[in-house]
Amino acid sequence: MTPEHSDSGFITILSTFGYNGLQVQIDGEYRDIKPIKDSLIVNIGDILSKISNRRIKATLHRVWDIGVERFSCPFFMEPRADAKIGVGILESERRWCEDQEYDERMK
Repeated sequence: MTPEHSDSGFITILSTFGYNGLQVQIDGEYRDIKPIKDSLIVNIGDILSKISNRRIKATLHRVWDIGVERFSCPFFMEPRADAKIGVGILESERRWCEDQEYDERMK
C-alpha cells in the first residue's frame, strides 16, 4: 500500500491502465476510484493549493495493494526547483509567473 498523501507539485495526470486500487479522500472518507476506459485522472497538488490560498484543495489519496502487479503512468507537473512560489500568487498584480520586477517592488 502507498500511504495517504498529496502530490507536491501543481497537478498530476495519471493513467491507471484500468487497474483498481486508487482511493481518494472525499468528505473525510476514502473512496475507490473506478477506472474508466480511455480516461485520465487529474489530482490537484500542494503547490496549486498553496497559490490559490487553499481554496483549491490538494487531492489526498492512497493506493491499495490489489494482489497483482499494478501499473500506472503518472505525469507530475512541477515548478522549477528554484521557483519562488508564494501564497496568494494568483491574486497578485503579477504580469506573469516569474515577474522579477514585481518581486523587487514587494521586497
